[in-house]
Amino acid sequence: MFISNKLFKLSVFFGIVILFLVVYFGYLFFEPYLTQDIITIEIVNKERFGSEPSKYLIFTPDEVFLNENNYYHEKKNADEIYPMFTRGK
Repeated sequence: MFISNKLFKLSVFFGIVILFLVVYFGYLFFEPYLTQDIITIEIVNKERFGSEPSKYLIFTPDEVFLNENNYYHEKKNADEIYPMFTRGK
């Protein structure tokens, strides 16, 4: 029948692979927009992360945030906004 044709199986396989690649790269493109949240935090402490440039830890009562330059998300201002963080605010 039609399903037993090798060319049909090959085209279905490549169709599934192309669909997977479109979904995967679509997620990579839109992921920065899907995961952004604006929150208000109280800063307990702030520290530079070892000797790494442009990497900072921001401590809150509940969790720790990492402020770093991330070229995947096109964030390049970690050094500029680090002095704006003040303890207790």
